[in-house]
Amino acid sequence: MSRRRNLIFGGSLVALMALLGAVRAGLEAVATTQMVQAPMFEVDPFWPKPLPNGWIYGTVIGVTIDAQDDVYIVHRGVAGAEAGADQDPP
Repeated sequence: MSRRRNLIFGGSLVALMALLGAVRAGLEAVATTQMVQAPMFEVDPFWPKPLPNGWIYGTVIGVTIDAQDDVYIVHRGVAGAEAGADQDPP
């Protein structure tokens, strides 16, 4: 009885391993076909343009772009350490 039980248990284990291997291969194939490539971006060396009237950015805490490709920058006011900052440092 023990030999028969071990044989059934071993056969079931082998069948389970084969089934899991087949499922894994199928899932990998599905994942490969669903991969989406990230978009390619191009650097604009002329961005950002200088601010008017000698203004400077404070500490930038957020940047977003809307549907019309307008860029919005959220920044804090100039801190004490940045008070003497210049747009064209030496």
